[in-house]
Amino acid sequence: MDETAKKAAVLLEHLYRVQDLEIRASSREDMELCWYHLKKSAPQLVTCQIFLDDETTEYELPSEYLGAASALQSLSLRNVVMVWNFPNLHNLSTLSLQFNANDISVSSIVEMLQQSPMLESLTIGSPYLANDEFPDSTIALCHLRRVDLKICNIRAFESLLSVLDLPMDVHCTLLLHPDAFYNQRQQYTLPLPRHLTSASVCRKLECYFAFGRVKVEASVSPNAESHSTSRVSIRMGPVPHIDDDESKWLSHSFKGGNMFLHDLAGIVHLADIVSTRSFFADTLLLDLSWRLFEQSQFPLAMALHCLYPGI
Repeated sequence: MDETAKKAAVLLEHLYRVQDLEIRASSREDMELCWYHLKKSAPQLVTCQIFLDDETTEYELPSEYLGAASALQSLSLRNVVMVWNFPNLHNLSTLSLQFNANDISVSSIVEMLQQSPMLESLTIGSPYLANDEFPDSTIALCHLRRVDLKICNIRAFESLLSVLDLPMDVHCTLLLHPDAFYNQRQQYTLPLPRHLTSASVCRKLECYFAFGRVKVEASVSPNAESHSTSRVSIRMGPVPHIDDDESKWLSHSFKGGNMFLHDLAGIVHLADIVSTRSFFADTLLLDLSWRLFEQSQFPLAMALHCLYPGI
């Protein structure tokens, strides 16, 4: 046993006393060092983060993973899968699932969310999320205040959100892959909470674009009479992997090329987003900015005409 394995064994031998656990591995082989110990009881564990940095594969945790972890409140997994009906999720307030492999399905995530009624924050990111069959029943997540989705397969995330019963004042953030609108074979709508329908009213819409980047901030009420508003944040950028940190996404350096064409791509992306939901086009207050980074080469009048051809 090498020195790293010995240290891991010593630390995880006391898993039953641990409250906060973070494991970062660069390969499946590194993750194997922890496999045996992760089957042990962890009755005091509150926060657990397990990250596998190898984006070409994923690691499956043992079925006995963290037995008796009844105090668990926060779970974050990256390229790590587990038994989806894991029994120790009923007290979770924070759940983050991020995968780069292509065998994660909507039904698996639905099964996990059914065990997590106390969730307040949910993050799901999977460019290859598979849209499979699952029971047609809603999941009430009445405590959820924030949901962050990293989207490439729009249809799969549409299916997921269609069964989630979310609070009227939820904050929903969508991080859209640049190709999200161009890999769809059928009609799509922008994945949003199911209580936002054609009867909803957009109270305020702020749009920003430049160099192919798009940012949309909206406040949407379920209907004209409702005083509740859901905050919707949408970002799309010219790079395949949009960083979680918005400041990094904003400061991503411009790599050259025709500036006008980059601005044109941005306004096309913006038009795609706005056109998917009727309440965006009927917004009560529009704020369109073309100074996301510096002066855009795309005339504002042309941008407005692309978004709203009638004006």
